Amino acid sequence: MESRGGQQESKILVEGANAMGLQLGPQQIEQLSGFLDLLEHWGRVHNLVGRQKRAEQIPLHLFDSLAIAPFLNQGVVADLGSGAGLPGVPLAVLYPESEFDLIEPRQKRCAFLHQVVTELGLNNITITQKRGESYQPKLKFDTLVTRALAALPRLFQLAQPLLKPGGVLVAMKGGYPDSEIEALPLEVQERCRVSPTAVPGLQGQRHVAVITISRSL
Repeated sequence: MESRGGQQESKILVEGANAMGLQLGPQQIEQLSGFLDLLEHWGRVHNLVGRQKRAEQIPLHLFDSLAIAPFLNQGVVADLGSGAGLPGVPLAVLYPESEFDLIEPRQKRCAFLHQVVTELGLNNITITQKRGESYQPKLKFDTLVTRALAALPRLFQLAQPLLKPGGVLVAMKGGYPDSEIEALPLEVQERCRVSPTAVPGLQGQRHVAVITISRSL
């Protein structure tokens, strides 16, 4: 599909990715701009991500999603509670060689995600219309990512049966989640690390919490 994003938008995408140590090729830039087109079009009816201007969505949704790229395990990635495809779609664009399963219970969100996959040619994405607690995948995941879904204790509870031993839960957070970490079992706290991230164009704190699933499971 031909995106409405112009040269200025392409320049912003490239410079923002470079600031995070990431490289975007021409096809990836076109796909990310096309994703913004679809968010804009469908958002008029379904209010997928709020009413931000297109220029505001680049840091708020695209760069924020791509900022967690260094924390992913190689292999199959699940995006739990994917919603409008964040962070799963930008990450699938960045890593076309990896497989992504976008898990989302709402039918209208899944319809949107199917349209995204079709129009952007993202053959590395599978869409699963399920709630996390009822999903029993044939093969467990190497990484599970979440964005604004729940507190860490609940996320760990949801992630544990979906991840391979040694897999990682990668949870996107704003401020440092002190109270959430304290609410985790002590043995899980020992396997949790929290790192600050810098997102180009975004003010305020952003952190990524990574919990490794015990290899003894």
